[in-house]
Order: sequence, then structure tokens, then C-alpha cells
Amino acid sequence: MKLVGLAPAVLLIALHQAISISELVHLYQQMGFGGARSCRKLIHRLERLELIAIAPGVRGDRREKAVAPTPRAMQMLGELNGLLDRILGHTSSASPIGRSLDLDEHRDAVAPDLRLFDEIASRAQQIEHAVLFEKLGDRHNRQRN
Repeated sequence: MKLVGLAPAVLLIALHQAISISELVHLYQQMGFGGARSCRKLIHRLERLELIAIAPGVRGDRREKAVAPTPRAMQMLGELNGLLDRILGHTSSASPIGRSLDLDEHRDAVAPDLRLFDEIASRAQQIEHAVLFEKLGDRHNRQRN
């Protein structure tokens, strides 16, 4: 589970069938992963870690390269899903990702996992914001005294 920090990036790739590198960079930018250069670096890092495979594009000109998750990436997502299921009290055997690594067969089943991941990330962000506002309030009160 040491690559769990990369799970959101891999999950977005898993949700989009044969997405091109430029489309993925744009998607990552929309999701707040950073600028174009950092998104491209992330894509190449994922490839070096064998979490994604980059292949010649499926379009007519073949200049755009298609990005797809590898079996290793799907295994990582399955392990993360199992961990989240255990944390939330669900059984991982009910999840298609926990049972199979075949993305095409279970693409629609990944969507609820993404929503769950987004919910957990949103809760974490709310807690982080609350702590930040509390610290700012403490700093403001100290400056007043």
C-alpha cells in the first residue's frame, strides 16, 4: 500500500477508457493536480512505477498516445477498496474491483468507489480547513492580546 497516494490519479485513468495523454493532463488540471508540466511528470512517474501503460493512440493520426491502467494498478485499487471496505464496515468480496482486475468488465462498478473516495477526501479536507481556521483564529486572538 505504499503507492496509495497515487490512487486518485490512477483511479481517474481507470474511469476513462483509452484517454489520451493531453486529455489526461487536462483532466488532472481540472481536478487540481497542478499545472500542465507537473501533470505530465505525474503521468511519466505512474508509467515508471508500472501503474499505467502508454500505447499508440486509437485515433486515425496515431500521434496521441492512449493511457490505460496496468494490472498492478488495478490490484492497488482493489487493495485500497478492500481497506476502505474494512474501515467502513463493508465486505470487500462484494466489490467487483476486489474480485477482478478486468477494467472493461467492471468499469461502471468503479464509479461508486470513486464517489466513496471523494467523500472520504472531502471529509478530510473539511477537517483540514477546520483546523486551519482554528489556528488562524488562535493567531488573531494572540495578536489582539
